[in-house]
Amino acid sequence: MAPMYANSYMYIFKQEHILSQFHESILFYRRFIDDIMIIWNNVGPTPNQMLEIINNLDTSVRLTMTTSEEQIDFLDVRVYKEDGKIAYTLFNKLTDRNTLLHAESHHPRHLINSLPQSQFMRVIRNNSNVANIKIQLQTMWDKFLARGYNPRNLSKALDRCYETPVQRTDTRERLVFPVTYTTISDNIKQPVDRNWRILQNDTSLPSQFKQRPMMCYQRGSNLRDLLVKTDPTHCYSQPTTYQNAGCYRCLGCVTCSHMIPSKSFTHPHTGKKYLIRHRLTCTSEYVIYKLGCPCGLAYVWKTELPLHEKIRNYRLSIRIAYRDKGSELPVAKHFLEFNHPLPTMKFLAIDHIPQPLRGGDRKKLLLRRELYWIRTLDTLQPRGLNKKYTLGVFL
Repeated sequence: MAPMYANSYMYIFKQEHILSQFHESILFYRRFIDDIMIIWNNVGPTPNQMLEIINNLDTSVRLTMTTSEEQIDFLDVRVYKEDGKIAYTLFNKLTDRNTLLHAESHHPRHLINSLPQSQFMRVIRNNSNVANIKIQLQTMWDKFLARGYNPRNLSKALDRCYETPVQRTDTRERLVFPVTYTTISDNIKQPVDRNWRILQNDTSLPSQFKQRPMMCYQRGSNLRDLLVKTDPTHCYSQPTTYQNAGCYRCLGCVTCSHMIPSKSFTHPHTGKKYLIRHRLTCTSEYVIYKLGCPCGLAYVWKTELPLHEKIRNYRLSIRIAYRDKGSELPVAKHFLEFNHPLPTMKFLAIDHIPQPLRGGDRKKLLLRRELYWIRTLDTLQPRGLNKKYTLGVFL
């Protein structure tokens, strides 16, 4: 998120304080986040005067500047004069190290195989002088060799740089299949690619299913993620009077007479014990709850509303089922068929999705957690009361 905020702030800063005052003096202006390149035309104030004016503004921005009439470095490019024209070459700082991805790094193979070509193309694209291209290509070649790359693969990558560019295909209509990269990721991709024709032949599906999905890999947890916390939530989270996790009665409503207050719950078939990791009551929102009946079957569902409103609907649907001698709702239908009295319906909240601190789709997170507990507690019919679930929330 930091680059987005920096971009937004610097865009407003540019419009209000730079272009508004010095537009007549600026021939060329480019910015990448907080790095700015300006070509000055020597009309009006000098660059040093501009810098002094900007740094005296009542803002938190303070600029530093490097000026030259012969050459200037901007990001990874050096722009300079050559025979009365503007030329450019690849620029590397003296402190830069060889940080190319190692050939044996735990990354997708197609990424490692395509890296040499992309870096060779970067050298060619960022050089206007053929002699510099040859020198810097050799330097880049040596860097790849030092990182364990095969010379034969490097040679093929360099040859492809001078071939006719391949026409890119439009991938905007393709589904994206995000997975965490592991050593067995290919064991997921290959069966999906091999059997995708089954979905392609289904005319009832949208056009997005006509093409195979793009496998999008995200990085898994590494040692740094496990050992270092970059977001110390304990430093700014609001303290609460109630710290004990579990499901508790509010002691003020009819709904709580059906609640099973507890700090844990058990698997309906195996008896495995699970701890409740939040403090939940009948007024909690965005919760996953578990309903139970006398015959031992369970029903898992979610609600964005206060939990007592959802339980009230179940009580009402069971009463209506007894009155009308029928119901299509799974819980009410089960209680009617097996003649369970209404007071025997029991429930407890088992999980909760707090408001994401850094933003995000809270409803989708709730749906995913609901699916997790349906599968974990094995509550699909006939081993439970859930009729079905969908995996669409993971697309």
